[in-house]
Formats: sequence, structure tokens, C-alpha cells
Amino acid sequence: MGDRVGTGQALAECGNSGNSSEPHVHFPLRAGPDSEVARGLHFEWQYLDDERAEHTRVPKDGTYFTPPPA
Repeated sequence: MGDRVGTGQALAECGNSGNSSEPHVHFPLRAGPDSEVARGLHFEWQYLDDERAEHTRVPKDGTYFTPPPA
């Protein structure tokens, strides 16, 4: 907890465990380490869709995408 991450940094491997039908990752983004008082931070994905068009937003459900080249 309290780690700083940067653009392109791997955060986790994605898996499917417990009561879920698809692989997924949960991650909180907060402005500080104390979850009782820290505000949440906004984020967006940068990705290429199947037609190789680049987007910066949260993908719609069911969207398959790849990261843009570094």
C-alpha cells in the first residue's frame, strides 16, 4: 500500500478466482495511504481497439484491447 506507479508499469497479473466468470483485477487509486481519509483518483485507459485506433478512456464492457506502443 502507498506505492507510486507510472505509465506503462505492470501492476498485476490478471486471473479468474472465486465467484467470477471472467479474469479481472481490482485496484484502488487514492491520493494517500490512509483509506479512511484519502480521496479516490480518476484514471483512464490508453489502448488500441481491434481496428488499431487509439483511445484514452475507460473501455466499454466486453471491449478487447491492447496497449499502445511505448
